Amino acid sequence: MESRALLLLIAIWVTAAFKIMEERLPDFCDPASVEKSEKPYAYVLFAADPSDPTRRDFFISALLSALSIKAFSNTTNADIVLMVLGDLDFEDSALINAIGMKLKRIGPIGVPVPRDHAKEDNRTLEIYRAHVRAAQLAEYEMIISLDSDILNTADMSHFFDLPGFTIRQGYIAPVNTGFYIFPPSCEDFNIINEVASSGEWTPERGWKDFGPFPDWRDASKDTDWTFHSSSSDQGMIFYYYVCLQKKYPVTIYPLRSGIFEEYMIHFIGKHKPWLFPRDELDDMDDKWRDGMKMWYRLLDDLREVAAMNDIDVDLSLPIERNAAKKDNNDDDDDEDSTTTNPHTADNDNEGAGGGAAN
Repeated sequence: MESRALLLLIAIWVTAAFKIMEERLPDFCDPASVEKSEKPYAYVLFAADPSDPTRRDFFISALLSALSIKAFSNTTNADIVLMVLGDLDFEDSALINAIGMKLKRIGPIGVPVPRDHAKEDNRTLEIYRAHVRAAQLAEYEMIISLDSDILNTADMSHFFDLPGFTIRQGYIAPVNTGFYIFPPSCEDFNIINEVASSGEWTPERGWKDFGPFPDWRDASKDTDWTFHSSSSDQGMIFYYYVCLQKKYPVTIYPLRSGIFEEYMIHFIGKHKPWLFPRDELDDMDDKWRDGMKMWYRLLDDLREVAAMNDIDVDLSLPIERNAAKKDNNDDDDDEDSTTTNPHTADNDNEGAGGGAAN
């Protein structure tokens, strides 16, 4: 979608002043306190520590994901929710409100347990585990949970009509929690919270001593709980929704089913748009080029929304700042190379002349 067309969609959000609207979720979900939303469905995104420069790119990408949903999917009956773990500046909150997202502030869930590959620090593990708080949004009938590095490319609102819990297999895990559809409830969340808070996980038997299970790559074999994120969000989601609960059906699509791919671009692994300079995208592989160009167009739109609403927010990328710094350094070097040093000018000129003459 062209930038100008998207701006027409979001220009109506311009207001003279903002009243920041946010809700802070409690540690546990009380069914008696849940007020059903006017809209029965929600697209749910997640961001952590937006003020941390090392994590801010994911926050910006979550906002771009929201813009892509507004551009391509039907939101008549669905909110777009951003769950934020960690500190959030006023300007960031204002921008979240300006693009029409519902802001939910959340705290960590569970206690640190040994990571399956033990590479992440405790804060990173807290961030992974906090994703499961989407189950706490019991005011909605169904939720589509998606990672912040996903862009929507076609209307996916019909996924809300799927029954029960729907997910796809992962490359390195039995389920990929980057995108899944499910009915949230207080009962489900409180059980997941209790499991996470117990810390009862081992790489051999998983959560709550569940034990081995059929390998998703070869069902004729059993496997243990050393798959990616087994001790955090993917393991908790897999344990509860696939292994434990029996209330509603579970659908796990095969890895290469293509069931979701036509509706989104998922910038997995090292293929994050913010890691690649905009002026080098034409040299990218076809698989990523168009999606990354779309990501940058949406970034331009987001910056214009901030400007239209007079929100002084930092939407720069490290790769842009580094390029600007390099350009400044190059300019300084050029200036230095063309400036005459009064103490050496005569000798330099004489040397050059003498060398040429000889």
